[in-house]
Amino acid sequence: MKYRKFDNVNRDVSIIGRGNWYIDEADRVDAVAALRRGLDLGMKHIDTAEVCGAGMAEAIVGKAITGRRGEVFLVSKVLPQNASLSGTRLACERSLRHLRTDRLDCYLLHWRGPQPLEATFEAFENLRQAGNILSRGVSNLDIGDLEDAVPLPVKAALPATKSSTISRSAPSFPGGSSTGSRSLPMVRMVTATSPAQRA
Repeated sequence: MKYRKFDNVNRDVSIIGRGNWYIDEADRVDAVAALRRGLDLGMKHIDTAEVCGAGMAEAIVGKAITGRRGEVFLVSKVLPQNASLSGTRLACERSLRHLRTDRLDCYLLHWRGPQPLEATFEAFENLRQAGNILSRGVSNLDIGDLEDAVPLPVKAALPATKSSTISRSAPSFPGGSSTGSRSLPMVRMVTATSPAQRA
């Protein structure tokens, strides 16, 4: 397994991670075993979201990483409709309970929605200062949305993340994305989902 430095938390993170879309539909024993086997093989990056099975995917991940939390680079995402200043905090608290942990290594806005980015980013910063999240970012935002994000006050610590599955292609932005006269750091997270491809 190859690893790359995730600078925001100074961690080496496996370049292939385990996504959990539809894992809540799998046999629970098999799902937990598959996640643990991935850890055994060096797949330490686990990516989930509150939308996956309405929290059930996070609960499965939580069971799988019990006793092994220190091995995992754990990522979850807040739904856009929940991403207000107070809603982001509440969503994060739910995710932490489901995941049986006191912190996320990275917390992402899943995609852009009705809540102002300023409120979401302020909530992320509050969660980071409280120790609930170690880093934060955005997922599935297009260039126009990223341009809106660049001028916001917390931009210096906000990597843009393109999360994609192995069964879908996504644009790659090596070394950063040009957004006018600014450059926004990009992290490409590629996660394998369960199953890898849906009909």
